[in-house]
Amino acid sequence: MKKLFKVNFSNVYYTVLGCSVKGKGKGLNQDSFLVDADEDRIFCLLADGLGSAINSEIGSETVCKVARQIIKKQGITEEFPYVLKKRWANELQVKPISCNTTFKFIVVEKDEIVFGGIGDGWIIGIVDGRFFGYKSINSFSNQTDSMMSVGYEDRFKIVRKPYEKIQILSLATDGFSEDVESGHEENFIRDCLSEINNGAETFLDDLENMIINWPIKTNQDDKTIILCGGNK
Repeated sequence: MKKLFKVNFSNVYYTVLGCSVKGKGKGLNQDSFLVDADEDRIFCLLADGLGSAINSEIGSETVCKVARQIIKKQGITEEFPYVLKKRWANELQVKPISCNTTFKFIVVEKDEIVFGGIGDGWIIGIVDGRFFGYKSINSFSNQTDSMMSVGYEDRFKIVRKPYEKIQILSLATDGFSEDVESGHEENFIRDCLSEINNGAETFLDDLENMIINWPIKTNQDDKTIILCGGNK
């Protein structure tokens, strides 16, 4: 699945794209993403359904949909994690534990970027000319925080970052992010920004082909990435 759109937001033209590919040998893609924009915000939402949850693809799709509805109506307040989990659980037609998923987000507002969530994967960007990176750190390498984690509300993070100019922002599930060598994330997204500016549609096709033919043969997980690049 892939999606691309361009939007004029606060007098800046943004290109927003997402690409998600099922892992080889897997029956379903348990990742979900949602990219969208309205007059107040650009939405970049991403969820990685846990392989141990039999309905995780339902959980990941539902949390992205519900999050957009909540954010559009009332923004991201301190109550957002609580409201999100309650609405997500109520929306599901099966037990929430069977739909367990991570959830990460970047929301661009007119004077700040709001990002965070719960679970693995990266949130990175170049804002006002400087690279920033945000990753969750867990106690065990094979365990990720999720919507059903004990202490969920304390583990769910919300970060606010004022900005003057956004060069590029990115979300990715750990199936993608864990194979980009530490310290090379900035070069990767700078290259992505250059490719987007040279031709977003062609770049998205190339990105999809790269993920389908992932060079790390031992990583057969689903892979999803979102990129949001600004250009006056």
